[in-house]
Amino acid sequence: MKKHHIIIISLLASVFAFASCERALMEKDEPSNPVNVFDYLWNQVDQNYSFFDIKGIDWDSVREVYRPMVN
Repeated sequence: MKKHHIIIISLLASVFAFASCERALMEKDEPSNPVNVFDYLWNQVDQNYSFFDIKGIDWDSVREVYRPMVN
């Protein structure tokens, strides 16, 4: 029974130890202003969408046109 208590206490201690490390282990979120949101979305589409060439879309020019419009 004593060994059982030691295991439970060890597990609880490790859960609390890792739960408090969130700030050290996780990246800081960028402020969610419109420009950052636009840049994030543009980069996600740029990295994951593969049909720009097939459809004849110049994705870089789309960014140049619309990014200045973001307030």
